[in-house]
Amino acid sequence: MSNDGESDSYEVGYGKPPQHTKFVRGQIGNPKGRPKGSKNFKTLLLAELMTILPIVENGKRKRITKQGAFIKQLVNKAAAGDPRAMVALLNEIHHLEAGSGDVARPSEPLSQSDEMVMEGILKRIGASAGASTDPEQPSSATPDSASDHQSNPEKDQC
Repeated sequence: MSNDGESDSYEVGYGKPPQHTKFVRGQIGNPKGRPKGSKNFKTLLLAELMTILPIVENGKRKRITKQGAFIKQLVNKAAAGDPRAMVALLNEIHHLEAGSGDVARPSEPLSQSDEMVMEGILKRIGASAGASTDPEQPSSATPDSASDHQSNPEKDQC
């Protein structure tokens, strides 16, 4: 079994690859890396969905994206009674309404403790904005917390 100066005591088997195929110490496994310009799945899918298709709708020629055609076909099939299309469309509608939109809406009013926390946060934000514009206005921080942040030469020398 000696190959290129390998010792005869090394046996090739499960978890023991041949010596000449092992990674060399200090060398990475993919030295060239991913080629520049190669695209991932998401990029390719989005590019393909944005390509334009000519369609005929109500006797008129239109040009829409493949994504638009896909959505139009899904909605039309669901309206025609296709149960799989209905489930897919309802899932998408539920996903859109469930909070994946731009603005988060609270489902229930805030509790009293939540209100107090929000007021404290708003006061601190207002104080930090006001402190940068008006140095004479005191901040809303408590005296204890304000003294912790100020440098005290006697404490620093401990």
